Amino acid sequence: MTETLSIQQLLDDHKAGEKHYERLGALFEEIKDEPRWSSSQMRAFEDFAAFFRVDLMVHMRKEDEVLYPALEEFLPRDIGPLMVLRTEHDDIVNNFNRMQNSYHVMLQGNTRTEVVQKFLFFGRALLQLLRDHAYKEERVLFPMVARFLRPELDVRIDADMRTLELVARENMTVNRAT
Repeated sequence: MTETLSIQQLLDDHKAGEKHYERLGALFEEIKDEPRWSSSQMRAFEDFAAFFRVDLMVHMRKEDEVLYPALEEFLPRDIGPLMVLRTEHDDIVNNFNRMQNSYHVMLQGNTRTEVVQKFLFFGRALLQLLRDHAYKEERVLFPMVARFLRPELDVRIDADMRTLELVARENMTVNRAT
């Protein structure tokens, strides 16, 4: 694959996410055996949730708001890979929200089997979606982009993604302070 600035930025995001996915997967194994939340397990989940709400949401915005619209110059928006990847972003967010809702129910002391199973089901579905999504991008979309993306467009996309990330993180910091 030809090296591009914008794609490398997204690949770096993917790589950074994998350690969070591994820890969440390990947490699922612990919880399925003993659905009582220790302080270290709660911290692990909250760390993942913080990663999701900041890093992963910014990553998906880079794709949805910068990369994918730029690719519409040579890929259709409503069919094919861009449509599939956008739909997966929605599925990722929905599964995270459902998993998080089950987590909050469990924290309130409701560890009935069906609640724990929902937490594990949505969490495992989330991890599978995240990994499958990254795989599709890394094996299909990114190599295609690297072949067709003009260098000047790559520089613009890279700069726009960096600006989006900077602004998004600044806004998150301001929102936390207020």
